[in-house]
Parts: sequence; C-alpha cells; structure tokens
Amino acid sequence: MSLTLVGIGISTNCRSRRPTSTEKSTLFRHSYFVTLSPARLYTGRITTILIGAMDLPPYCFGVWRLELTDEAHTFPQTDDFGRWDPPTDDPGNAPLYRTLNPIFFHCQDNTVTHVGGCGNFTSLYSVYSVQYDHEDCAFWIVNLDASTATDFGWRRLRFNHDTDHHRSEASFHGTNNKLLVERPDQQWPSRVLTDAYRATGFPQNAPPENQFYGTLHGDLALILGLLALSVPDNHILWYFSNHYNWGRWNMPVQSFPRLLPGANPIRGVVVKIYLGDDSPATRERMRALENGIILP
Repeated sequence: MSLTLVGIGISTNCRSRRPTSTEKSTLFRHSYFVTLSPARLYTGRITTILIGAMDLPPYCFGVWRLELTDEAHTFPQTDDFGRWDPPTDDPGNAPLYRTLNPIFFHCQDNTVTHVGGCGNFTSLYSVYSVQYDHEDCAFWIVNLDASTATDFGWRRLRFNHDTDHHRSEASFHGTNNKLLVERPDQQWPSRVLTDAYRATGFPQNAPPENQFYGTLHGDLALILGLLALSVPDNHILWYFSNHYNWGRWNMPVQSFPRLLPGANPIRGVVVKIYLGDDSPATRERMRALENGIILP
C-alpha cells in the first residue's frame, strides 16, 4: 500500500529515512508530489510541505437541502436587471429559509462513511449556504446557515487567484469572477461550475514542477456545497460516498444534470463541518487540508 504526500520539495542528493511528525504536519507552500510507503520516505533536505495523507484530520460533515419558506415568496426576488436576487432580510425578524433532509458523512484517511449523525464530532468548524440559480447559471454563497439567520448578505461566487502556483481559491471573500487557469485533463470545472466561471483562454498542461496548476482549494464547506449542487438531490448520498480520495474529490464517470425534470430552478444546500477534537492543532490540520488540493 502506498500513500501520497502533497507538496514536498526535495534535493537531488537523496537518502532514506523516516519522516518526522513535524514534517508530516507543518504547513508550507509549493512544489513536488512524491509517493511513499507508510514506513519510509526517500528524500533529502525537505524544503516545503503542505499536508501528508497520513496526517489528514478526521471530520464529519452534514448536507441539508435549503429552500425558501412560504413567507419568503412574498418578498421581491429579482434585481434591477430581472435576475433572481435571493432575499436576505425579513422586517419581521423571521428566517426566510428552511433546511430539510440532512445527510451526514464521516471522513477519515481515504474513507468516507455515510452515518446517521455526527455523534461525538460536535465542534462546528465551518458552515456555508450555497444556492444555484439555473436560469442565470449563477451561484450565491454565504458563510452561515441561512435557515437560522435573519439579517445577512448573499454574495455571488468568486475566487481568489494564487498566481505563484496558478491555482484558484474558493472563498466568501473572493474577488475574481472566473478561475485563474484550467488544464485540458480536468473534468471538475465543467461539472461543478458553469461556463460563466470558467477560466479565460485555452486550458494548458501543468508544468512538471507545479502540480498545483489549475487546482482548486479554499473553504471546504463551500466546495462541498458546490459538489452537492453538481448532481441532482437524489445523487448526493451516492456522490459523496464514492468519490473521495485522500482529501480530494473526484468526478463521477457519468455526468448528471443539476436539476431533474420539473424541479425548481433554484437549488440550495447548507453544509456544516464538525470536528471531534477542537484543539488548535486539529484546526491547523484542517486549514492545511484546505490549502492543499481539494479538486485536482
């Protein structure tokens, strides 16, 4: 059995030794992918590390379907250009959204398990509400549970650009409408996003020295929400149960429509991530996971 350690820079004069715990968990930026056995790592002077597969933090996440309440339909829902504009504030201080049909998953190492609830994973790490407007092909996001908040603002999905590594970051505070770059061998940009978010220009192959090229990292709950909306509601359980690989999410062989025939053109989900251990070290491991490669 082999594991993959992400982002290790090595010198050319290699020697065999065991990786230290510091090397497996310290967060840096950059460079090469190498394969190792669980026991031995062949490397010389380690210069950069992101996160090792042996150090992936266990976590639990829940996915709820999000929809407008009956009261919300009495509020204006279009902007000056006639585009859908999700309501955010009820003068009566009542939530305008409700959640239904939660599905929970436990992630540990290379395994995702569908569970009945998060059990001992009680510490909330992050939460996102994500909505997709099929007519406008746009995603709306907010980093809270829209079903419990009464005064907040949705934002259109945007990305931050990491020009050092030519990759994109999904974040509530993104500033760019499109991905920075794409590769011709990638499937997730066309499956997870719509054309409006695709990178400008032709996809390019990744340089050998930059395995981050074209990848997506960022707020995990947001990316999980985008993934949930990339398949119909009745495929969410199947998707998350079968497409996880050491911290990364892969695309299914078969593509699916985002909406089933006759479905509401507005779809939404709430995603919450819980930790079993709320120590600073565990949160640092989660941040390292989010700064690695979530969509390759």
